[in-house]
Amino acid sequence: MDKSKKYAAFIIILSFIISAAYAIVRYNVYGGVLWSRLPFYVLNKAFALSGITLLIISQILPSTTKIKTFKQEILKHVGISGFLFILIHAAFSLLLFRPAVYPKFFDENNWLTTFAGLSMLAGVIALILLWIYNMSFSLLYKEKFSTRLKQNIFNAAIILNGLHLFFMGYSGWLEPEKWFGKLPPITLIAFCIFIIGMIFLIYKSVSNTKR
Repeated sequence: MDKSKKYAAFIIILSFIISAAYAIVRYNVYGGVLWSRLPFYVLNKAFALSGITLLIISQILPSTTKIKTFKQEILKHVGISGFLFILIHAAFSLLLFRPAVYPKFFDENNWLTTFAGLSMLAGVIALILLWIYNMSFSLLYKEKFSTRLKQNIFNAAIILNGLHLFFMGYSGWLEPEKWFGKLPPITLIAFCIFIIGMIFLIYKSVSNTKR
């Protein structure tokens, strides 16, 4: 394994360990979630948090450092891993998504609520855009995507991810007295990371425009 992959692996593993540890403490330790739900329900949240974190890291570092080939390789692996974690989160959520697991997303007739529907719609479109963004780097499609187009696709995907998080969790953000162990919901932490990422992406866009 070359050095770039080693550094990328360190960032990826550290991100997931921190995300998983937080999810376990919040849900299993303080939230009373059964330990039998750790491998699927709880770790699904860790994949989501780590995924958005890695995607943002892959974009923030280029706008704040002088990029060399070595760093580009690290960021490439980090970004791809972020996408794969989001993909795993989507697959897990699809298998878990039912009233018994997520009752607040369904009405009395077991239909999705308006905000749950908007959240799922934003999430699905974001996943498709992330897929396109990753495909744009392959040799088969690389020439069809300009740097600006790729960045716009990524920006749109991140914005939709932010909307996905907002519609999914905003109601719980306003009730800190109900937070397990007084720990903020993972959706709120992920949304804060999204906001930080958007600030840097806007800064990056403005800087490129001035050049």
